[in-house]
Amino acid sequence: MSGVCVKTTVMLVVLAGVGRGGMLVDYQADAVPLDPWVRVSDGPPSERSQHETFATGGVLTMIDSALFVGNTLGYYHLAAFDPETPLDVEFRARVLWGESALGSMAPFSVWMYNGAVYADMSVGPNSVTAIGAGPLLLNEMVDGTDWHTYRYRVGPQGIDWWMDGEALGSATTDMLIPHPTTVDRRINMMITSASGYVELDYLTVVPEPGTATLAILGLVLVGGRRRRFGSSLNV
Repeated sequence: MSGVCVKTTVMLVVLAGVGRGGMLVDYQADAVPLDPWVRVSDGPPSERSQHETFATGGVLTMIDSALFVGNTLGYYHLAAFDPETPLDVEFRARVLWGESALGSMAPFSVWMYNGAVYADMSVGPNSVTAIGAGPLLLNEMVDGTDWHTYRYRVGPQGIDWWMDGEALGSATTDMLIPHPTTVDRRINMMITSASGYVELDYLTVVPEPGTATLAILGLVLVGGRRRRFGSSLNV
């Protein structure tokens, strides 16, 4: 029995490193985003006067009633993203109303510069979209006024999108907008060139566990009764 206990403890320590402690960005909406987040409110005074952000009950609310090209409300967070490491971006949100001044794009976008490409997933009251080097790479009709969990993974091979755990689509790197940079690496959550009423529960960015970490996890699971602990592994 003592051997089993030791192996169980080792597994829990490894999993903790892969979990919340391994996040590059972890915003939980307990308050409006603070440093290192930067608030953006762009446009002339007549547009900025229609911008409002506040957090209550663990939800961030962003309201932008100015439907003009270039009008922007939201936040960005600079981070040391590695374009060679796949990154998981996940957020839970709903958009009660809004529209884009740029056609069929959804008004609220969570987008990233990972150092190599521009990657995004945008949500509206009735659609989820993503832009690329050409036409929209993703344009699915959904009820965006209800709460959903949105996720995308971007890495050297391209990007994949999910909603509530269901795959929505994928694209290869050559279909994305290139944005090579060593400085401007960031995650953004913004209403851009659009109007919108957005409620956000959380936003996280997590690097995909490396092969060494996965190997350790595999060894622990083999030595510590896979049937008991296997269901707790989620990578």
